[in-house]
Amino acid sequence: MAENLPHIDETVDRLALKKKYDVQLLRRIFRCAFLMSERNLGAIFVLGESDSILKKSDPPEISPYATISNTDIGRLTDNEIINYAKQDGATIIDAAEGKFRGCMVLLRPSADTQAEIGIGKGARHSSASKMSAEAHCLAITVSQDGPITVYDSGERIPTI
Repeated sequence: MAENLPHIDETVDRLALKKKYDVQLLRRIFRCAFLMSERNLGAIFVLGESDSILKKSDPPEISPYATISNTDIGRLTDNEIINYAKQDGATIIDAAEGKFRGCMVLLRPSADTQAEIGIGKGARHSSASKMSAEAHCLAITVSQDGPITVYDSGERIPTI
């Protein structure tokens, strides 16, 4: 794993520059994704313009008092982020503002949206890749069996 870290740092730096996202925010989300991968926890992180993502999604089916939203991601610990992200559904982060906008969000991209999903990938990857295409955002999926896949505007970046 250690020999892959320079490659990962380069990928994160390149994505941050291309998307105009804060590199520290992106590194933090990747760190949480790697911690989740090591613990065999699945997740979807969606980073971008959160209002456009949330317009194409269903809110969590829980009381609004049971979750947080619009919180500065810097106020959350990695374990808090992981605990929210491991729930079913996606974790939405506004990349421009560095705000945690919600978790357990059900992504509802159009079935007709063209996106590169990858062979053998399931619903988590399909919804993440299509949402990244529709909202021109970044989606990071963590499979319970370990691999992390990144989708940038519907294109799959090689599995990490």
